[in-house]
Amino acid sequence: MTKKIVIYGSGGSGREVKMFIDQINEHYNNEDYKNNQNNENKKVFEIIGFIDDNPEKKGTIVVDNLKIIGDFNYLLNYNDQLNVVIAIGEMTIRKSIFDKIKQNTKLKFPNIIHPSVIYEKKTSNIGKGNIISSGAVISTNFSCGDFNHIHLNAAIGHDFRCGDYCNLFPGINIAGMVKMHDFCEIGLGSSIRQCIEIPTNVRVAGCSFIMRNPEPNYSYIGVPIRKFFKLKEIK
Repeated sequence: MTKKIVIYGSGGSGREVKMFIDQINEHYNNEDYKNNQNNENKKVFEIIGFIDDNPEKKGTIVVDNLKIIGDFNYLLNYNDQLNVVIAIGEMTIRKSIFDKIKQNTKLKFPNIIHPSVIYEKKTSNIGKGNIISSGAVISTNFSCGDFNHIHLNAAIGHDFRCGDYCNLFPGINIAGMVKMHDFCEIGLGSSIRQCIEIPTNVRVAGCSFIMRNPEPNYSYIGVPIRKFFKLKEIK
């Protein structure tokens, strides 16, 4: 059964997620044809539009004739089952959006996992609302919470543990047995040594190397990492 879905966010991340959903639909439709299970052109998801909290954008076409259909109030007042993917890059904004709309219990938050992602389903424990982009390779015994974004071509070792609302940017390399708490951001092309634990609210600049456990509420940079500046604590 095709599921109706909206994309929260009409910028680059939203358009990228729209592409992923199109490719999910294409992949599973092709699988049905290959296995002679069904001769209908069916979809996993039907995108009904984008959500954007700027009222001036309502009705604007984002891509492929798909429009911005409303703001968060559209979702609060929606009176049927509806899937929502929050395609917003900033971690704290993702949380604030979820906190605003979660009272509508008819809203569901599926994981959007590109069909090219390599991971072991039987040993993985994945929460809700995660986006795992094309080209990611994830080893065995993977676990992550909710509303994380794992970007293009991420390489993640065995027994990785990730909390909620994290960003793992393109081309990162994470060795085995790494544990990451909530609201962590690992920049483009950075690497993490095995058995590192990253506490809540840590941001690491691109092309850095994490070879020791960082402290919470700091931004880091460099090879190896050094403190860059203090971050405001997330309540």
